[in-house]
Amino acid sequence: MKINYKFKLAGGYCLYKGVCVIKQRGSVITFLIEDLENQNLKENITHAFLNYVDYVKKQNNCPEYFKQLPEVYFKKGFRKQLKKIIANQNSKEVF
Repeated sequence: MKINYKFKLAGGYCLYKGVCVIKQRGSVITFLIEDLENQNLKENITHAFLNYVDYVKKQNNCPEYFKQLPEVYFKKGFRKQLKKIIANQNSKEVF
């Protein structure tokens, strides 16, 4: 059984804070963020992601691409883009 180690943020959190995941490949991730100058938010998101990567590395079936050095990127975005990405991610969820 293959486990999906995708880092996720709750939709409500994304809308409230103005941030969402747009791309991830193991320990390399890119976030879309409305306020690129919000250092506090960027630090909190980075810290959460690094903790998640540490958790995944401790798993017996840790994918190889999680074993590289973590990299976190932020890209300036707008509310309309954020809503579209969140809606698209939520529509792909399997219950």
